[in-house]
Amino acid sequence: MTSQSLLSNSSPPSHVQRIDVLRGIAICAVFLYHVSDEVNANQTQITSGFNIFDIYRFGWTGVLLFFVVSGFCIHLSFLKWINFKISDKISGFNLLSKYIPNFLYRRFWRIYPPYLFAYLLFFFWQKLGHSERTIRISDFVEHLLLIHNFDAASFFSLNGALWSVAVEWQLYLIYPIFLLIWSKLGIKNTLIFIAILNTSLLIVAHLFIDRNNYLFIQMPFMYWLQWSLGALIAEYWLKQKRFFKSNIANSSLKCIIV
Repeated sequence: MTSQSLLSNSSPPSHVQRIDVLRGIAICAVFLYHVSDEVNANQTQITSGFNIFDIYRFGWTGVLLFFVVSGFCIHLSFLKWINFKISDKISGFNLLSKYIPNFLYRRFWRIYPPYLFAYLLFFFWQKLGHSERTIRISDFVEHLLLIHNFDAASFFSLNGALWSVAVEWQLYLIYPIFLLIWSKLGIKNTLIFIAILNTSLLIVAHLFIDRNNYLFIQMPFMYWLQWSLGALIAEYWLKQKRFFKSNIANSSLKCIIV
């Protein structure tokens, strides 16, 4: 493993208050994005003809910020766990095989019950005639399996906001792949590898893939870079290291991330 001596002599606090702030920013951004959708649909404009809610169209970046925060929290939890297991002389694949099943079990029960509640709430709301959308059997099954983001017809069939939960779960499923690469390359080279992969997929999608091919354009690897950036920040935060020696460079990076 490449993660020897992960904790510094002065360990950071277990709860990161700044993460709560970022979550709040992401929530507000996503909320305002959907508000702007409704306002634009009704074409509510001020007298000059400028739609003031257009500035909130960038609220979709809140979802990407959620993925960064998720990568930070998930990887931070793993790093703290592995710090104690290294002393047991367990490493490599054996270490991951002990962590991953428990990790997936905990994450499933963390996100699936509230997701299922929200899903069934919207499902029965539409069944009671409060929506003009038609729900297919495949929509119902795909949402239950958290794969509805792969189908353009199911993506918005029930509630469009639920797509991010499916992607989040799929990012959990590919976390073992991330850890295997990380164990061989280290966090910096892993991020470079994922950045190259992500950029290549985006180029292929732009040049060759139909925009309605959600199986390709909505696969979790499209959001892997943002998630992995959160993992990189977790390692630097846990080691209490700076990305750059220059204060200006570090401040600029923070602005870019946020």
